[in-house]
Amino acid sequence: MRRASRTRFWLSTLCVASLSVSALGLSGCAALMPRRHAEPPAQVMVQGVRDVSLAEARDLSLQGVPLIDVREPHEYAQGHAPGARNLPLSQLDTWSQELDPQGGYVLICRTGKRSATATQRLEAKGFKNLRNATSGMRDWEAQGYPMERP
Repeated sequence: MRRASRTRFWLSTLCVASLSVSALGLSGCAALMPRRHAEPPAQVMVQGVRDVSLAEARDLSLQGVPLIDVREPHEYAQGHAPGARNLPLSQLDTWSQELDPQGGYVLICRTGKRSATATQRLEAKGFKNLRNATSGMRDWEAQGYPMERP
């Protein structure tokens, strides 16, 4: 090959390579970059008071929103959602003083009735960011969601 031909060949190869990399876009280039440790997910904020499905309750719990199981200790000991804190409805007036009224919480019980009552009582005490799991641990287990048992 003559010198001019080789120069054109390498320039055209370089152009094609540049266009190929450009076509990858930023997401393609990011895939080629060495992976770094993933940052922990940002905590999700809940605002207002409303009912949620078990799937939503589980997702919120996985995203860092505290899950409060308002069943009695003997019920909680039979099996509960991972990470759930046992704060029985019968002792709400005591434990509610330990919680931040501005904090977000998901409440759950066996069927959804006691957690609805707890949500109403906490709302009356000034809590503003609550979620009530309309179904309870009975359905949680039936749906195959993970359970913790002592």
